[in-house]
Amino acid sequence: MHDIETSLMSSLTGRFWAGKDAVLKATVALAKLSPIQMLSKIPKVIERFMRECGREQESIVYARESVTQLGLLLESAPTIDSYAIVEPLLMNIIITKGTMAAVAALAATNAAAAATVAAMLAASHTQKKIAELSQQIDALAPLKSAQDKAMQLLENSTTACRKTYVTTMYDSVEWTPEDCAPVLKNAEENFNKPETLKGKHLKAYAAKYGDLQDAKRKRAELDETETELQLKLKEVAGTGGETNPDGSRKQKSKTEADPAMHARAVECLGSAFPYPDSSTAVATQTEVVPVITKLLTASIQASVWRVRVAIATTAGKVLVKIVPSVGEGGIQELVRCLRVAADDIKFHQVRRSSIISLLNFLNRAGKDAAVAKMCVPSVPAMKGIIRLLRDDGDPMTAQKAGEAALALEKIDTA
Repeated sequence: MHDIETSLMSSLTGRFWAGKDAVLKATVALAKLSPIQMLSKIPKVIERFMRECGREQESIVYARESVTQLGLLLESAPTIDSYAIVEPLLMNIIITKGTMAAVAALAATNAAAAATVAAMLAASHTQKKIAELSQQIDALAPLKSAQDKAMQLLENSTTACRKTYVTTMYDSVEWTPEDCAPVLKNAEENFNKPETLKGKHLKAYAAKYGDLQDAKRKRAELDETETELQLKLKEVAGTGGETNPDGSRKQKSKTEADPAMHARAVECLGSAFPYPDSSTAVATQTEVVPVITKLLTASIQASVWRVRVAIATTAGKVLVKIVPSVGEGGIQELVRCLRVAADDIKFHQVRRSSIISLLNFLNRAGKDAAVAKMCVPSVPAMKGIIRLLRDDGDPMTAQKAGEAALALEKIDTA
C-alpha cells in the first residue's frame, strides 16, 4: 500500500498532463479502501489536491475535477477536520467563479468576506463595462466591412459614369478628357445641385459621385466611433489592460463566472464541513454554521440550476453532520433552504436534490434521538416539503418524498 501511495503522490507532482485526473480518483479510492493506513497521510494529500485545484489555466476541466475529488477525499476521512484548511480556497472560488448574486450572498456571511466582495463587485462592474464596450467595438467590424464593399461598388459605378460622359462628349463634340475635366470637377462640386448641370450623363455622374461621398462619410463615422470606443475602453480598463498595443482585445480573463466550478466548490464546502467523529467538530461547527447557512439560504435562488442543485446537496451534507449541541437555528435555516429548492418549478434535478437531502437527514434522525429532538421545530416545514413533492412529475422525486414521509412518521411517534 505504501508503494501505491508513493507512486500516486509522485504522479500528482509536476505539470498537468492529459489523464491526470485518473490519479486523483485512484488516490481517493485508496483513501476509502485503506482508511487506517492512509489516515496520517491525508493532510499531505489534501494539500496536494488543493494545488491541483488551481490548474485552471492549464485545463479548466481538470481544475473542476480536482475540486470534486478534493470533496470526496475529505469525505473519506471523517475523523479529520480540514474545514479551516480548505475554506479559503473554496470561498475564493465562489467569489471568483460565482455570479454576482452568489458573491453578494457570500458578503452577507461575515465582515471579512464583505471587504473582498466589495472589491469584487467593483471589479465586476468594470469588467461588465469593458465587455459592453468590447462588444460595441466588435459589432462595428461587419458594418465597416459592408461599408467597404458598398464603397467599392460605388467607386466602380462612378468610374463607369465618368467614362461614359467622356466617351459621349468625344463622340458628339470631340472633347478630349482634358476638355471634360473642368466640367466633371464642377459636377463634383455641385453634385447636390443637379439642376445646374446639363446632360443626363453628367447628372448621372454627379449622382453617383454624391452617393460615393455619402458612403465615404459613413465609413469615416464608423472609424471615428471605433476610435471613441477604444479610448473609453482604455479609460475604463485603467491602463488599457483589456487591449493589446495594436488595439485588439486580449483573451478573456480566467476569473469570469464559471457556474460549473462554482457548483463544485459549494459541494466541496459541504464535504469539508466536519463530521461529529472529529475531535474539533463542535468548535468548528459552532463557528461556521452561521456562515455556511447564510451563504446557502442567500444563494439558493441562483440563476444556474446546477448551482441550485449543489446548494441543496450541500445543505443536506451539513444536516447529516451537524452536532445537536450546535443548535436548532441552523437546522431551521437549512430546511428553509431545502423548501426553496423544492419550489423549483422548472428543474426536477433541483427538487430531487432537495428531497434526497431531507430524506438523508430524516434517516439520521430516526437513528439518533438527540438529532430527532433537534429537528422537531422544523417538522411542519419538512412536512410541507414532503406534501409538495409526493406527487411530483419526476418519479424519483416522488418516490423519495414517499420514503421521507415514512421516515418522518417514525420521528413523530418517537
